[in-house]
Order: sequence, then structure tokens, then C-alpha cells
Amino acid sequence: MRLNKRTTALIDSGASSIFLTPNAPMANLRPNAPAITVGAAAGPPTTSLASYTLALPSLPSDFPTSGHVMPGFHENLVGIGPICDAKYSVLFTKDAVHILNLTGTVVLTGWRKDTGYRLWKISLLPDKECVKPLSGTHNVQRALLAAFSTYNLPSVKALVRYFHAAAGFPVRDTWLKAIKAGNYKSWLGLTLQNAMRYCPVPVKTLKGHMVQTRQNVCSTKPKPQQVKTPAPVIPEREAPSNKLYVRVEHISKLYTDDTGRFPVLSPSGNQYVMVAYHYGSNAIFTMPFKTRADKHRMIAYNSIMQ
Repeated sequence: MRLNKRTTALIDSGASSIFLTPNAPMANLRPNAPAITVGAAAGPPTTSLASYTLALPSLPSDFPTSGHVMPGFHENLVGIGPICDAKYSVLFTKDAVHILNLTGTVVLTGWRKDTGYRLWKISLLPDKECVKPLSGTHNVQRALLAAFSTYNLPSVKALVRYFHAAAGFPVRDTWLKAIKAGNYKSWLGLTLQNAMRYCPVPVKTLKGHMVQTRQNVCSTKPKPQQVKTPAPVIPEREAPSNKLYVRVEHISKLYTDDTGRFPVLSPSGNQYVMVAYHYGSNAIFTMPFKTRADKHRMIAYNSIMQ
């Protein structure tokens, strides 16, 4: 057989098992095996048609060779998880991939594609052509089993939320504009329709935009130009004159008011206080007096005036 897409498989770290297309080389085909549902990242879940073992008899007995036939898959996938769980190591190099046992012996070798996405692949062809391809459909028993593909996500909504988190929780409008501009073409399964429908508004996005720059910190308006006012011109002093000018202006203004009667008589017999405000000196004066009779009030007023 010639090596092509049907007879090779991708070494996939995101696949949880070994998934082959119906026309891939395989052995020990079991159409009546319990079916599983595999959630694809970019489409609806797919139900397996049968189970099998890899048609590679040269592999050790403890090497994981069982897998499932997936009718909707375009590529054969060999998951790294089951291989590592069996205590094997997977070594990727620039041009090849090697699967080693505990002693460091290489049990399976693959290569890296020279074109396209340049992924690592292995051959599914056996040493002897004991290949039994799958054809047609079979009545299979369905069991409550599940497996997940590359992203291990159950729905398109979960995939969009995962991509939104991977992008750094951007604002919805900004993220949709970037997707529409084609900046996320390499993110398989992320389309503008899916993002518009399932884009979340998580708390991380809200908290990331609560700290804003204060307004009016750095003004963009031009500063007004300061007009320099000339210094005042001091006129020359005139010669002394014998003329005398006199102006009379009343500047002494006094405002007074009396307080109410205090309930306790002072030792000097006073029960009232006259409060006066002098406008010219901006001063407040007080003087006690005995009664509200004019003779007592005039004595207090004259004392303040002195």
C-alpha cells in the first residue's frame, strides 16, 4: 500500500484515544462493540461505528492499540494520552517522532510533514497486509461512554468561552471586530456567528476595565497665552508747593447693642453687658452696667468711648 491520508495518522496530544476513519487500515473489527460519542471542537458530536485494534502486529503487547471508528472524521488521530498512560514516552524532534519504552528502545517511528501545518504522522500499514476495512453500517449497541477530541470541550459554547479566555478576556465589541477582520482565522471552530451568539461577559472582563484614566489629567486644549502687562509709569515728582488742602471725613463709626438680663447678679451689681463694634479699628468692646435705665447705659457708653 502507498502511504497517503487514509493509511497514516496524526500524532495528536489533544485526542483522548485512537480514532480512525472507516476506510483506514485496521484489524479485529468489532461492529457490535459499545458505541461512544466524541465531541468535535468545530462541529456536533459524532458517534462511533465500531471498535478495532491497530493492524500493527509488531507493536508490544502492552502498547495501546484499541480504538474507535469515527465516520465523520477527516483525519486518523492517535492520542498521546493512552500511550503515556501505558508508560511509553513520545519524543518529538524537528523532522520525526519516536515512541520509546521504559528501556529507551524505539517501538514506533513517524515523520513530520514538509508542507501544510507540518504535523507529525505515523504509518498505519502493518508488516503483513492483514487489513479489514470497514464498509457499510451496522447495528451497534450503544453505551454511556464519551470521549472528547482535540480541545476536550463538550459544545460550541464551551469552545467560544475557552477561546475568549485564551484571548485575554477582551471586551465583546473589540473581540468581534477582530474576528470579523480575520485576526482569528487560525483558531479552528471560532467563527463570527459562534462568537456573536456565545461570547460571554465574565467578571474578569469587567474588573479589567474598572480602573480607567481620570479625566482632565492631561488637557489637550491649548493653553491661553499670557499677556504681559507693562509696568505702571511712575510720574515725576512735582516741585514742593505752599498750598494745603484739607478734607473732613467722618471715619469713627460705633455700633452698640445690649444683651439680655443675666439671671445671676454679679458681685458689682451688674446684670447687663453693652457690646460695641468700632468700624475704624475693627475692634469689639464690652462694658457691664446695672439696669437698662439711661443713666446706667450712658455710663457704660462713655466708658467705651474713652
